[in-house]
Amino acid sequence: MTAWFALTQGRFRQAVDASQLGQAVAQGTSAPVQPFAQEAKALPRIARDDVQASEYATSVIGDNIAPDGTELSPMRISECRLTLAFVAGRQGDLEQAVDLGVEGLEDGRQSKVHLRMIASELDQELQRRFPGEVTLSGLSDAIRAV
Repeated sequence: MTAWFALTQGRFRQAVDASQLGQAVAQGTSAPVQPFAQEAKALPRIARDDVQASEYATSVIGDNIAPDGTELSPMRISECRLTLAFVAGRQGDLEQAVDLGVEGLEDGRQSKVHLRMIASELDQELQRRFPGEVTLSGLSDAIRAV
């Protein structure tokens, strides 16, 4: 819970620390899954480990899409798409960052406030990295529509 609260309050370094502690305490059980997820959400925001965050997000998306394309855990998938959008933006791929950000905000998600918070952070980071880019309007429009 400490990791989740830190993450939602923008204390990303503390979210990573609490997540790693939770993983260590729960080692040998299935409990480390949630702390690992919180760590993966926080990492791209502090630019510490884009590779790990990307690998985790891609894995979660793959594990939560049925063979027929049905999203089994839409909220998790949305969060992971936003994580991948952060990574893409940091790597200089503005179009992919915006596309993934918009995709992460599509209809059918339950926690719109949480997703809007994450997407707003993404939008701010992309505005800082790519000032004046027209492509950013797609993400800004999607955030306003949530």
